[in-house]
Amino acid sequence: MALSTGKETVICRLGETGSTNTWIKANCKLPDGCILKVAVAQFQTGGRGQKGNSWESADGRNLLFSILSQPEFIDASHQFCLSEAISCAITDALTEIFPEIAGDISIKWPNDIYWKDRKLAGILIENTLSGHTIAQSIIGTGLNVNQQHFASDAPNPVSLYNITGHVTDTDVILQSILGHFLKYYTEIRDDMSGALHGLYMQRLFRRKGFYEFRDSAGPFKAAIHSVQPNGILILKDTDGKKRGYEFKQVSYIL
Repeated sequence: MALSTGKETVICRLGETGSTNTWIKANCKLPDGCILKVAVAQFQTGGRGQKGNSWESADGRNLLFSILSQPEFIDASHQFCLSEAISCAITDALTEIFPEIAGDISIKWPNDIYWKDRKLAGILIENTLSGHTIAQSIIGTGLNVNQQHFASDAPNPVSLYNITGHVTDTDVILQSILGHFLKYYTEIRDDMSGALHGLYMQRLFRRKGFYEFRDSAGPFKAAIHSVQPNGILILKDTDGKKRGYEFKQVSYIL
């Protein structure tokens, strides 16, 4: 393991690990004066996505990292702001580094990063609560960067190499993401994050118009109405009825 440190962030660079979320959970002590601790791996043998899904990644080709923080200033009922912060940080970094594809980058609720109709990155957030606040947050991210082929049965993966046709330094992307995330994180801490939710809403996948969705009752057409502070997605169907959904209770039909 190699370490690189800054005033507010320490980065632990790993070769191979089961998952960066698992590693950082086992090594969760934040150095004095540090706001974020980051584990970044060359390869994960057990990368995880939402609800136990696996994450496919070729060795050394992609950006696999987890961010540890202790956001005790965030009320548990508003923990979705961390999802908004990392989603917006990633889209900020991608549009900054790849301005030619900026118009096709979006956030698919709750926090997948999409290029057009294809999945570019996935995020898994594990929060530990203490009373009504968040004692610890671990944000795991897998971003497809230089992988050229995907062998799994995942329906719609894509990499930056697939899109741009050239290899990108993953560390350049990581540093940009961390810079943007730290900015949003400190704005949340200092109660200056009023614009974050608006940015998240602006960048949502299929933000405007009616599209096909599916819930436990079957397919239906609806438009995104809002996302609540706790992450509940509110859809408005073609009959004007509002429907609220937690994670995995509704899916987009792509």
